[in-house]
Amino acid sequence: MASLNHDGENWRLRYSLTLPDGYKKQRPSMRRRNKAKLEPLLHLATKLEKAAEDRRASNQDIDLWIEEKLLPQDIAKELFPGYAEVVEQRGPEEKVDFDRIESAFGNFMLSRQKAADPNRNTHKNHVNMAKQVINWLKANHPTLVTLTPKDVIDYKNEMAITDRLSESTINNRMQKLKYLLDIAVDLNMVQTNAYTESGWKRKKIKPKQSRRIYSVDEIEQLKTALLNPFYSTRKIINGCFPTACYLGLYLGLRNEEIAWQTWNSIDLEEGTLTVEEVKCETTDRVWNPKTVAFRTLGLNGQLKAHLIGEKERQVREGIYGQFVVVGGGYRGGSKFVTGSRRGQAKNKHYASVIGDKTLRNSFKAFLKREGIDLKKPEPTFYSFRHTFATMLLRNNTDIATVQHRMGHAEVSTTMGYLAYVNPKDEIVEENLPY
Repeated sequence: MASLNHDGENWRLRYSLTLPDGYKKQRPSMRRRNKAKLEPLLHLATKLEKAAEDRRASNQDIDLWIEEKLLPQDIAKELFPGYAEVVEQRGPEEKVDFDRIESAFGNFMLSRQKAADPNRNTHKNHVNMAKQVINWLKANHPTLVTLTPKDVIDYKNEMAITDRLSESTINNRMQKLKYLLDIAVDLNMVQTNAYTESGWKRKKIKPKQSRRIYSVDEIEQLKTALLNPFYSTRKIINGCFPTACYLGLYLGLRNEEIAWQTWNSIDLEEGTLTVEEVKCETTDRVWNPKTVAFRTLGLNGQLKAHLIGEKERQVREGIYGQFVVVGGGYRGGSKFVTGSRRGQAKNKHYASVIGDKTLRNSFKAFLKREGIDLKKPEPTFYSFRHTFATMLLRNNTDIATVQHRMGHAEVSTTMGYLAYVNPKDEIVEENLPY
């Protein structure tokens, strides 16, 4: 009878098989340091022993025993009548084409996203998490035939207990597992989706941390610090760091919208800025904002004056090009264009888009350098966008207008900012007609 024994260092799984001639053959023991890893195999081995005596088993069970290395295929053909014919009809064993599944998953996710852009961080994160799940499948269930509903639950528990992942990460990986198995079913690589059969439901995640909103005093403190000439030098984003901050503070632009903002999309005479599709002249990479994020915004007097001065600075420094926030830099030396050629030479190294983490990292360096003591929780660069929406609502801007300015697809997203409109800031009750 199948059993687990401890020899002082390892746990051993022992079991035997009854061959067609009635002889019981002891199988080589399987060793593991962790008992928990052998317990599922003990259940399978017990079932295998009974099936070997009766000489009756489903093809799926036989495949599972072979996959778990409990039963050699040649002995399976000998033990179970008809299994040899099944193997012959199948032909050479076909491995699951995980590359094909991964490619189909990428296309599936693009079809679900508001901006079908494979270069967007959101899409890359989806694909990278799917790869992690695929790696688990390859290591534990390379044919997918052996994947059971219990394995799905065990995978979830393993992420929670062994890997100590957050509920949010577990939910996301499990969702990716569902999608990947749906695709495998559609491609006829497996008959059923073990995730769906497991009956597992996504857990509700605790509410996200409150949005960090700057107070008026904090805004003035930050604006004063940004006037430091140091931030107009090339040491931080080629001197464009203040401009990036103002685009967030005065227009509520997302980080990626700031990174891809071009001078051609700004009309300094009319005082408008447009968020639209952009193609990088250097790399030919195309960036598309979310569908509802295509919008034209107005420049207030402070931002307009700053952009006029910033454009003149970039021309003077010889770094004026496609993007408002200048990316890249010289690779071969520290010489800059001077004299009569100043502002005329166009160096391709200054025509690239800034990196995904540039704004966040620069903002952290800014706070650390200035030693600015802000209230907890500590703000991020994205807090400029949150502040923009909140201040508009506090000043009685209607919700539909704020929704357009923010580029929100759903008004419910915009309404989330109403929680930060303190009744003390504006006693609207004074406006009652009675």
